[in-house]
Amino acid sequence: MASNAIAELKQRLLAEAQSVAGRVSKPADNFISAVQNQGFETPDGQYFEGSEGFECVIIDFATTHEYYDQGSRRQVKPPACVALGYDIATLAPIPQSPDPQCTSCAMCPMNQWGSKGSGKACKNSRLLALLPPVFDDEDPLMYVLKVTRGSLKFFDGYVQKLATRYKTVPIGVVTRVTLNPNVTWSEQHFEVVRPLEDHEFETYMKRRDEAKSVLMTPA
Repeated sequence: MASNAIAELKQRLLAEAQSVAGRVSKPADNFISAVQNQGFETPDGQYFEGSEGFECVIIDFATTHEYYDQGSRRQVKPPACVALGYDIATLAPIPQSPDPQCTSCAMCPMNQWGSKGSGKACKNSRLLALLPPVFDDEDPLMYVLKVTRGSLKFFDGYVQKLATRYKTVPIGVVTRVTLNPNVTWSEQHFEVVRPLEDHEFETYMKRRDEAKSVLMTPA
């Protein structure tokens, strides 16, 4: 086949790929998955190498606690007890929890160190609502990244650094999220790329209410 014919076919395939969104359903959820220390995959199929990571704007974040009464956390069965909120000190099981363990996470025996070996029986995480730093679509999909328990200190330290050194919060900057390649689990790290311009900040702030709704809706 002549080279110009091949080039024409490639152009047709590119045009088809760009229009494929209208031929398939939207992703079932909006969670970004981390494949151990290897990389990140978005619900729409984008893949980012872990050491390179990806850039984003963290629109908002919340805390979630999840307790599974038996078996592995990898199973399809939902957690027996779930808490979602912004204030860690006042977290409590949400009404949809099948089997609430306590009226307060702070007092819950499953949320104490030593309740499962040397750790906690309850899984503590942060949920981050993310948008891309640059987008052509006026309404891009808002992703959610779960900060694993082993990465909490890195995310919390990042938030504190933004507050003290940059006098801002995560929505005020572009953030790069990476994975530590020197460990076998998903250890997430966060760094500042740049502050947002004023017009960018205004654009992202318009999605703040949506972020809160996404974060406060049980998965």
